This record gives sequence, C-alpha cells and structure tokens, in this order.
Amino acid sequence: MAKERSLFIAVMVLQVVFVCSVFGATNRDVCPSGCAYSTIEEALAAAEDGDTVRVAQGLYYENLSIRNPITVTIQGGWDATFASRSSDPSLTILDSHVSFLT
Repeated sequence: MAKERSLFIAVMVLQVVFVCSVFGATNRDVCPSGCAYSTIEEALAAAEDGDTVRVAQGLYYENLSIRNPITVTIQGGWDATFASRSSDPSLTILDSHVSFLT
C-alpha cells in the first residue's frame, strides 16, 4: 500500500511539472488600443521563449528590432477581442524593417 501511494504521488508530481511547463507560455496580445501591447515590438521585447504574439487585424507600420535570441510564434488575423482568428492572411499586414541585434 505504501509503494502504491508513493508511486501515485510521484506520478502526480510529474504531471504537475509537465502541465506547468507546457502551459507556461504567455499570449502577448497586440492591437491599436485597449490591449496590453500597442506595438508588435513591445510584445516581442516582453516575450519569453515559447510565447505567442497575437496580432489583431489591421495594418501595422513598425521597425522591429529583435534583441534576444528567443523562439516565439507571431499570429495575425485575430479579431479585436482575441476570441477568434481568421485564416485570411490579408487581414493583418506588417509593413516593417526587421533588425536582429546581438
């Protein structure tokens, strides 16, 4: 009985660690007003490995400087509430020059 309980506790701890590592990524939402970030560059500057930068539909004129070597996903096509995303790539346009700084 003690072995079964110890095994159960060990499995539960591993599941908690796995879930925390999988769900540790953050969505960084970008829109012209009312979001945590009003520019994609602000969201990228705050992002950490595994985060997703979700960009609301619209036209964005920015010069992006990528400073930290991290892996992020940038997704366009989100509606203003970030409740749904369109697969139409023309709904979110980024007119930008991108610089990678070390």
